[in-house]
Parts: sequence; C-alpha cells; structure tokens
Amino acid sequence: MSTAAIVIPVTRTDASAVSIGLFGPLTVRSGQDAVVLRGDIPRAIVARLALSAGEPVSADELISELWPDDQATALTNLRSRISRLRSEGFPAAIHGDRQGYLLDLPAEAVDVLRFRALLGRAAEHGLAADEALDALAAAEALAAHEPLRGLDGFPFVQALRERVLEERRGAVETLAELWLERGEHALAVGPLAALVRRHPLDEKPTRLLATALARSGRSSEALEAIDALGERLAEAQGLDLPPRMTELRLAVVRRDPAVVSAGLSAVAVERTGIPIPLTRFVGRA
Repeated sequence: MSTAAIVIPVTRTDASAVSIGLFGPLTVRSGQDAVVLRGDIPRAIVARLALSAGEPVSADELISELWPDDQATALTNLRSRISRLRSEGFPAAIHGDRQGYLLDLPAEAVDVLRFRALLGRAAEHGLAADEALDALAAAEALAAHEPLRGLDGFPFVQALRERVLEERRGAVETLAELWLERGEHALAVGPLAALVRRHPLDEKPTRLLATALARSGRSSEALEAIDALGERLAEAQGLDLPPRMTELRLAVVRRDPAVVSAGLSAVAVERTGIPIPLTRFVGRA
C-alpha cells in the first residue's frame, strides 16, 4: 500500500460544506472544490472515519482495520497520519481523545450513511408507498458503484462491500415489489436482471424478474429466466428448481391472470392430451 504524502490544495473550511463519497473511489469535496488525498493509507483513514461520522472510532479498531499485519508500529503510524491530515488543512475536523478518533461531520455528508438513512426511511411503518418508492429509488441511485474502488488491501473495505451488497439487494427487491404492485412492471426488469447476475443461485431475484417480464408481455423471456435458474442450480448444487418457481413457470405458460398483467391475454391456454411441461428437465428422480 502506498504511503506517499498527502496533498490537499484547499484550506480548512466549515465542516458543513464538506462531503465525502465512498461509492466508487473515495471522493472528498469542500464546497465546490475537490480535495485530493494522495496515498492509500490517508484515504483509508478518512474513509473509515467517515463510515462513523460524528462518532468516535477507537485506536485499536482503526489499527486492526488498517494495519492488521504490522501492529508493532501501527499506533505511531496512525498518530502521524492523522497529525498530517490536520496540519495540511483537511477540511473536516478530526478529534482525538481516550475514546478514539472522530471525524466531525454530520452523517448526511457521507453518501453511504445517506444511503442507509434512505433505506431506514423506506422501512418506516405506515409510510406511504409513493414515499417508500422514492426513498428506495434514491438509495439505489446512490449505490450505483462498488464502495471504495482502489482500496482493496484494507479489511474494513471488503466487509463494507459485502454489507452494502446485501443492503442493495434488499432495496432492489423491495423497490421491484412496489413497482409490481403499482403496475410499473417494465421499470423493475433492469434492476432485477442486474440483481440476478449478482445472485445467480438465489430464488427471489429470479422469481421477481420472471414476474416482471411476464407482466410486461415478455412471457418467453420469463420462462427463459426461470429455466436458466434451474440449470444453474442443477450444475452448481445438483438441485431441482424450487417448487415455488415450478408453480410460477406453469402459471406463465398458462397465462394465469394472477401472474400475467392485465391487458395481455389472460385466458388460460386449453390443451387436449398434451401435458404442460413444468421444466425443461426430463427424467430426473
């Protein structure tokens, strides 16, 4: 990891004008000006403190997340790096005491914390569907990129990425369910297709995607999505298609009105003497 000096071409300013972006590469802005941090370790320190903006992070925790393999000199390195951040005019105050180090910024100044606040807002009991949908859409837009690109060598980064991935998954699934309830089926297809690519063996994303496709008049693509899941499960885990997915496939084939959207042909297909295939797989025990 690089230990180059920090170059910050701005002077200290009001912390309320500072914003930190953790999605994508780390970005720091002071008003309209970009703050350039040179070196992985300074960027990692700022990023980790930003994740707990307004709350102290103990020196031990920072050391374990920044120097897990070199703790003999880690405390000295930490103090030196933070001292340099302060002396070179980092635009948000960094306080240190016995409890640890604190980045003096409001949570809304950090995009990951705004993302989580939006998810919390969407989950509030009694919130109108339109407001929940707006909050989830705003959260998904914020999280368009993987967090902290370029800082792969720090333990907290991978943990953050895994947590955000699960948070995004829940947000997209809930957002898609709201779109389906509102009849805006086509809006759900793109985000759900991306979610299926990230979670290829999980049932729920494919089930929602197939439903969105069927209700958008794309029944053949819905069947392909279901069958592709069956093929992936068979190849990776030796499993059959889950019963709920088998039922959904049959409903799409039959154009069940509960699955196929209104406005499309919702009349069940009548067949005489020809059974409707449940899956592409034949002869499996």
